[in-house]
Amino acid sequence: MLVLAYILVGLRVSVRLMLKQRHLVVSDGLLLLGALCLLGLVICDTITFHAGAMSDFSMKSEELGKVARTCNLGACS
Repeated sequence: MLVLAYILVGLRVSVRLMLKQRHLVVSDGLLLLGALCLLGLVICDTITFHAGAMSDFSMKSEELGKVARTCNLGACS
């Protein structure tokens, strides 16, 4: 799904740059920012999955605490 999302983002941006406009507008910038946030979320979820915390929610460790703080941008969960 991530690859499909990035393909669609790439197609939209390339069409905007080649056919319609020579510069990106605010909506394209927000789309690219959202794509970067999506990538960060997938990375954090992958780290959490490999640590085994997706199946055991009571699991606490220093590594998972760091990942949770990083993914939540400083908010404690």
